Amino acid sequence: QLCKALEYQYKLGLECCHETLPQVEAKLVFKQKKLCFEPPYEELRQTYYKELRKFIQIPMLFRGVGDAEIFKTITDRNSEGLHVV
Repeated sequence: QLCKALEYQYKLGLECCHETLPQVEAKLVFKQKKLCFEPPYEELRQTYYKELRKFIQIPMLFRGVGDAEIFKTITDRNSEGLHVV
């Protein structure tokens, strides 16, 4: 039952993780007659995916009383939720 409850919360978290992940600050600047992001877009993307990866890996860290491997399958069973993100 614990696994089902954790999986349900994980699904809900995937659906709204873009709202709960830490905010990434960015500025639009005008450099050399071009509008650019500061920090660069690639760095912003890397920061976002780093935070997203941390969230996705949460079930891997769960410790159980017995078969702890069952929690690791939560991410596999809910991979379709990543399309929402």
